[in-house]
Amino acid sequence: MRFSLLGPLQVLDDDGSTIDLGGRQPRLMIAMLLVADGRSVSVDSLIDVLWGDEPPASAMGTLHSNVSRLRRRLGSQTLVLDDYGYRLRVDPADVDHLRFG
Repeated sequence: MRFSLLGPLQVLDDDGSTIDLGGRQPRLMIAMLLVADGRSVSVDSLIDVLWGDEPPASAMGTLHSNVSRLRRRLGSQTLVLDDYGYRLRVDPADVDHLRFG
């Protein structure tokens, strides 16, 4: 799987086909997790990015729904939850901004 942040956000499977990440929120989540370079991003930080200062009461549930959909698209071992938040477990060579940064 390859991740591209330089230019339009894209995720490509091993065959080079584009993986549909879904709408605005899942794309923002993936972008934020990619910029974190393998470090965990807290749930609170993700909610702040997705909704700003006034998240709806449903924010946590919606976040978990987005994570579930992304795990189905990317694989459950790619998007993981640890003690600090969510992170992407990917090879830095598969992320363009890390290869060319």
